[in-house]
Amino acid sequence: MKAAESSFVDMRYPRGFFRASKPGAADSESIVAVRGSDPKRAGFQAGKNVEGVKRLMVDGKRIKGHYPRPTGVLRRNLNMNLQFLFD
Repeated sequence: MKAAESSFVDMRYPRGFFRASKPGAADSESIVAVRGSDPKRAGFQAGKNVEGVKRLMVDGKRIKGHYPRPTGVLRRNLNMNLQFLFD
């Protein structure tokens, strides 16, 4: 806890903290390394643990209701911003 507190209070990293010398980005090889290539692995699928840890039950229907359904001006502006992103 002391190391975490020093980064906020004293504005310095804890001793031995590793920080990259230059910014980097993830490529497709590193994403596979993090996520894995096993098709049976749950990955980032929506769902919940049933009867304990590592027992993911995939549920794409219930989670879908948590996402907003924009209408009107908000929907138009979101579509416009997406168009700027892909242009």
